[in-house]
Formats: sequence, C-alpha cells, structure tokens
Amino acid sequence: MLKISNLKKSFDQVTALDGLNLMLKQGNIYGLIGPNGAGKTTLMRICMGLLSPDSGSVQIFGYDALEHIEYVKESVGYMPDYFGQYENVKVNEYMEFYSAIYGMDTQYRKFWLELLDMVNLADKGDMYVDNLSRGMKQRLGIARCMVHNPTLLILDEPMVGLDPEGKCEIINVLNRLRQMGKTILLSSNVLNELEGACTQIGIIKNGVMKVEGTIDEILNEMNNSSPISITVLGDTHDAISVLRDHSNVTHISMKGDTLYVGFKGTKEQEAELLKSLALHNVSIVNFSRIRGSLENLFFEIASDSEERRKQHEDQSRLYERFKIKR
Repeated sequence: MLKISNLKKSFDQVTALDGLNLMLKQGNIYGLIGPNGAGKTTLMRICMGLLSPDSGSVQIFGYDALEHIEYVKESVGYMPDYFGQYENVKVNEYMEFYSAIYGMDTQYRKFWLELLDMVNLADKGDMYVDNLSRGMKQRLGIARCMVHNPTLLILDEPMVGLDPEGKCEIINVLNRLRQMGKTILLSSNVLNELEGACTQIGIIKNGVMKVEGTIDEILNEMNNSSPISITVLGDTHDAISVLRDHSNVTHISMKGDTLYVGFKGTKEQEAELLKSLALHNVSIVNFSRIRGSLENLFFEIASDSEERRKQHEDQSRLYERFKIKR
C-alpha cells in the first residue's frame, strides 16, 4: 500500500528526514508518533507531492508517488495539520465545494451527506464552518478528505488541541473508516491519543524511525527487556548471591527489600531463576516482570540524550556501590 524507502530531506542545515523507512499494509491504521520537529509533517507532505525529497522513494500501490502525482491525488485523501479559515461558508457548501474540486457532479451530494453523517455532523449542514468547535472542524476535515472516496488517508495530527471527548470521537471515526476498508497514516506527538485506533505505530525522532511494529509486538519486546521485580522477606544477601551467578542476569539494583533485576531470557529461564532462589531458601514475597509502558518508551526516545547519559552514570554508581555484576 505505502512503502517509504531511505527518505532524506534537509532544510538548509537542518535534517528533517534522515534515511527514514516505513511500510504500511492495506487495511491498517499506522500511527506516526514523535515530538515536534521530528519530521512527521515533512514526511506526509512528501507523500502528497507537496515537497520534493533530497533522496529516497515513496511508493503508493506500487506506483512511484513522486512521479505519478495525479494518481496520488486520486487515490489519497490528505488532511493537513492546519484547517484554514472559511468565512461565510456553511458546512454543506464546504463539502459541495470540495466535491466540485474533485470533479464530482451533483449526484455525489448523497455521498458527502453520508460522510457528514459518518462523522456525526449530519445536523450541522447549515452551520457556518468558522462557528464549529475545534473537534467538529477536525471531523469535517476528515469528511472532506473522503469526498473522492480514496483508499489511503494521510491525516496530520487529527486530534491536536482536542479535549478527551473530541479525541474519542475522532478515534471512533478512524475505526469506522478502517471497517470501510480504508488504510490510514496519521501522526501525533502524544502516544496515548493513538493507542485506541492504531494497528501499527512508529516512533520517529530527528527524522529517524526509532521503533516500529504492532502495539502488541512492541509491548512484548518491552516486557521481555523490562526488569524483574523481586521482593524478598528478610536479608537480601542470599538472593543477590544467587542472582550474581546467573548467566541471564545483566544488572541488579535495590530499593528497600525489593530487587530490580535486568534479565535477558525466556519465560522458562525466568521460572528456573525463581526455582534457584527457592532452593537457596530465599523467601520470596513477589516475583514479576515490570510491565512495559508505551508512554515511557516514547518519553525515553524523545528525552534528551544528556539526560539519558546522566541516568546511566547514576545507575553505574549504584552497581559499584553494591559491587554487583552487570
């Protein structure tokens, strides 16, 4: 459906995209997530032929999107991050205007009325666009993207500035569109906005894809790499001795009577570790993986590298203090 390969784009001395790759399969909703300035809008504008890349390729349905601009306009619906101002234009007039731009004749009136119904604006046809709430304008923007019935939708931050109710309404619209067979690429700088809609997510920073996959795949990977929390009853010395000798243990830290253990291994190896602790008469109150959080992952990627370096140094001093093997 959409394949982006090694896409690069710079503006003067600023690199917006640095060899970015992305694959979106038909019928999926892909959430492109990153902090402001990560390159999300630049990527979408290149896909729509509004910007030219320095290098790389964009393929839509197997066509080179950079060479077949007319095909892109016919098969893709685009919603920019800025809605624009429309004075003295009613909702119905707005939809009729955009239908005419795409060469749709009056018989398409029934179709765009159905679109307004889909986004819960069927009763707002006689309202002026500039009197709509922010959430209504966002939903109207999605309906406008659909006037020519495209298969692929590219939506740049469709939930920006909305309250929780407005975001929920947009998510419901996105799920309806997917049920209709539409494929969607959308962006946000807030991860939890997209968890209820996306089948895939990609976290982008400085024009580079840092993490990509389904939400379940990413959470499973995070959970497997998250520390094991072990709370013991009494002295922790015996537990630490067992853990230090285990080949899958990468590091240990301690807070009170709870040990936080970096562990690279399978569920079966986790069970063996627990069994080994029990055989050494370690009284265990709790033994569990700390559940990974997509929000924590996003903030870790988006955070400043200097801050992460300081955290690493603090952790290293903790290892040295307890003389624990990493």
